[in-house]
Amino acid sequence: MRVSTFIVISSIGLVLAALIALGTWQVQRLAWKEALIERVNVQLQGKPRPVVDVLQEASGSDGGIDYRPVTVSGHYVPDRVFFEFTTYKGQSGWNIFNLLRLDDQSRSGSVEFALINRGFIPYEAKSTWSEIARLPQGMQSISGLLRSPPDEKPGRFMPDNNPLEDIYYWRDLASMTSMAKLAPNQVSPWYVDAGIPGQPDLEKQYPIQGTTIVSFSNNHLQYVVTWYGLALALLGFGGYFLDARRGTKI
Repeated sequence: MRVSTFIVISSIGLVLAALIALGTWQVQRLAWKEALIERVNVQLQGKPRPVVDVLQEASGSDGGIDYRPVTVSGHYVPDRVFFEFTTYKGQSGWNIFNLLRLDDQSRSGSVEFALINRGFIPYEAKSTWSEIARLPQGMQSISGLLRSPPDEKPGRFMPDNNPLEDIYYWRDLASMTSMAKLAPNQVSPWYVDAGIPGQPDLEKQYPIQGTTIVSFSNNHLQYVVTWYGLALALLGFGGYFLDARRGTKI
């Protein structure tokens, strides 16, 4: 066997092994994603439970805390509000984030506050938000979906947040905490999207609650087909190559 033939066959073997490994990894990711989707769908059918109970339960699992229905209670802080640019049913607007001073039943450790996404208001209502989305007074019990914030800006093409004007394009809880002049350990590392998607009567007043988009991209099957397909194509090429070499009496 010529050295060149050995090199080609060895290269084909290495590439083939890599393609099979990638395909197998995507099979595993597909199973994980399908399990995640199933888990979230089941969660959304459940009744909201106290946030401290849900957090304790989630800490012992590998499923994370996102999209778990919870209840949280406390008093809204009137002097801090943050606006996240968003759209709802094709309309531009803002999600209103307010600080909630947690009551004893909703606290854990040194955490005193949590950020609550109270819901959607139209774009033009930002300066007059308190007129159409008045901040509730007194003790509040809020039902919604537990969420964890992103660690960093989701994409380089997304605009930068403007904390000085309380305008956010992505949910930077650390920045909101800093602008509220609170220490990081005073504010929970999670937040709550008020309202459970699909519940009736959520659109009758502002802020519109229950607007959380619960969806997951799931392209893993496509990737499985791609990597394994390339592996099969490479096998076909390798077979043709060897057959051609035999025909020329290597």
